[in-house]
Amino acid sequence: MIQVYIDAEFDAVRYQKRFEQAVISFGAVACRQKQMLDTFYTLVRPRYFRHLTPVVKKMTHLKDKEILAAEPLEVVTEHFLSWLQRFGELADIQLYSCGPDDRRTLMKNCAIHHIDGALFDRIQDLQKEISATVKFQNKIISPSLSLDDMKLIYDIQGAVDHNALNDAKDLMYIHQRYLDGNAQNAQRILDIVNRKEAKQQEVRRKQNERLRTMMIQQFQKYPKEFVKIPLLPEVIEQFQLWEDRETRTHMHWKRKKFIQGEMCYPYDELQLWMKNDLQDEMPSVSLRFLHRQKDVVKKYPLHYRNATMVEAILKRVLA
Repeated sequence: MIQVYIDAEFDAVRYQKRFEQAVISFGAVACRQKQMLDTFYTLVRPRYFRHLTPVVKKMTHLKDKEILAAEPLEVVTEHFLSWLQRFGELADIQLYSCGPDDRRTLMKNCAIHHIDGALFDRIQDLQKEISATVKFQNKIISPSLSLDDMKLIYDIQGAVDHNALNDAKDLMYIHQRYLDGNAQNAQRILDIVNRKEAKQQEVRRKQNERLRTMMIQQFQKYPKEFVKIPLLPEVIEQFQLWEDRETRTHMHWKRKKFIQGEMCYPYDELQLWMKNDLQDEMPSVSLRFLHRQKDVVKKYPLHYRNATMVEAILKRVLA
């Protein structure tokens, strides 16, 4: 069996009033029993191509004039097929890629250009297979590790440079070490886990910061002290909408009574106050329930799911 590792670089090209991902370079490495037989590399000129986007130009170090001088996909596909046939019958050749994007984009590009894409339909995704074996504390650290991360885990030197041929070679080295059962670098795995957690924490921090800013802007005009809330039908309706959107509050606003946990308050015996706390690290809304001798305060985060209802209640009460 011949193993062929492929990689393609893409860029967005406007096609029929919308942008489509188009192949701009294609690389492949052919191997037999871990021995590299040959390599294939070419640039590709997409139909309707005008210029590379700034991000792709910076990432791939390719130039517009290089892409404009390249062969179109239909010609590249013929050259690639002829190159493969040098190694024997196609049935004895297995194509591999890292991730689903190569297969999906190549197939779609072939369909747009009316090219037989059956060859690319046989591509096997190694990313999912290898990622499933990389674990930390018996848990898969990611279902789709990047080529960079897999290189780190298998101690393959050098950064991914987004050159289709070099990336195809990296995938070959990774797969060979994976098949050999080479030990995965535990420290590198821990580094990846820590990096991903730090990134997630930073994303959460920015989301919370953005939420806090929006809530302050929305509610700073309302009183900062408790406001008495009359339990009018239209007010109860807003609380019911809040309940529907956020079941974790465990609030149940019935037609004639309010239930939360073991508390059950008939509306005609209940007094209710509301206060927004905007000085907290995360804005919140407090509800104070006064029923006979019970005086209970419940605090809830103020966010996108309940802000509309809270503001509607305050507007109705303060009108």
